[in-house]
Order: sequence, then C-alpha cells, then structure tokens
Amino acid sequence: NVSFSVKIHKSINFITINRLLPKYKGDLFKFINDLGFKTISDECLNNSKYSRIRKFELDDNISEYKPSISVLYNNSGTVFGLGNAITLYYPTSWIIDAFSRFLPQITSPLLKHCPISLIELTIDFYTNDNKLFKEMLDNNSIVRNNKSEPCRYKDTTYSKNTRKLKRSKSTRTYIKTVYPGQPVRYEIVLGTQAVRPLNLSLDNLDSVLSNLDLRDYINFRPFNDIKYKNLLFKRINK
Repeated sequence: NVSFSVKIHKSINFITINRLLPKYKGDLFKFINDLGFKTISDECLNNSKYSRIRKFELDDNISEYKPSISVLYNNSGTVFGLGNAITLYYPTSWIIDAFSRFLPQITSPLLKHCPISLIELTIDFYTNDNKLFKEMLDNNSIVRNNKSEPCRYKDTTYSKNTRKLKRSKSTRTYIKTVYPGQPVRYEIVLGTQAVRPLNLSLDNLDSVLSNLDLRDYINFRPFNDIKYKNLLFKRINK
C-alpha cells in the first residue's frame, strides 16, 4: 500500500475587504503606517476599475510569513458604487484585531460590519514524498458544483482559472519550493458568493473558520490503491 507520514500547517493566506469609503484613504494609509508597515510602492494601474495600488510591508522577524498589505484606490473622486479595497496578506491575530477595530470607522454606516469579499485559506502538507502526494491530491480533490475542468499552469494545478479572482470558490495545488521542507501547498479561495452566507467579518473570523467544514466546498474521493501504485512505479522508473 502507498502510505505517507504527513504534518499539516493551516493558515490564512490573504483576506480582501472592499466598500471602504474613499474619502478616508488618507486615514487608512496613516493607520497602516502607524501599525509599523512601511510603504514600499504606489503604482498606477491599467485596465482596472481602480487607478492605483499602494503596497505596504511589515519588517517582522517573528512571524513565519512576512505580513503585507495592498490598498486599491482611486485618486480623483469616487467611482459610483465603488469603495477602496484592502487585502491583508498573512495576517497575524494582532493585525486582524487592529483592523477589526479601525475599519468600521471608514466604512458606510449602513453596513453592520466590514464584509470580507475574498479569503484564501492555506494548508501546507509536509510528507515523506511531496511530489507523489501532490499528484494524489490533484486527482482526488474536487470543488463542489464546479463546471469547469481542472487545468495546469507550469507546476500549479488549478480547479478552475484561479489566476483571476473568482466570485465563487476554487483551489490550487503546488509545491512550495522556496520554503524549508518544500511542502505541498493546497490553497482554497472563497469568493463573494461563498463567503456571503457565512456572514464573515474580521470580528467573527476565528469562530467562523474554526467551525468551517471544508467538505461543504471540496469533495475528496477515496484513494485508489491501483492508480497510485502506477503513479509510484512511474516515479520510480523516471
């Protein structure tokens, strides 16, 4: 039988929150800097509903992954129905707590909370054969109600075209070669349609995610011993 020794690390890769009032973008930038984030770039965007993107990075030697932030905004005036959008990458608990207290101040009072529009959950699998484990994961995880065919781009397997942000849900799988142990990274992207029923916000993030059952979004087929013996022999014979 094919067997693995597996160590699992779960984390949030990024969170996107939009509908932030544009007139408070200066207050938002100051708040981010006051948290210790440094502005590393502010660039124009082409072919986007936003005109600029400003990026921030935290000089953090404690966290396993360095937290960073990007803000999409418009320089002049307000595009009707469009607010600024902020994405928190590798957010730690203190970053989430800080923004959960601040963001309601720059969000429409008509909203009860700052709605999360996109979240990416990350699961890193450390195994004794990461390449074979990835092949098994590629062939046995299926996004529920996904009508598109899986595809590959370079060394990454996509359940659909996740290179573009989607409104529903999707996954991608690849080997994180730049990290020690080169884990198999399994990323689950939940877009607006998937997170809206969860009523997800920064205030309830921990409680909602701790009770989240991934089987509501992803199907895992039983492993086929014969199929993976063939995969193993194929690997051995290379």
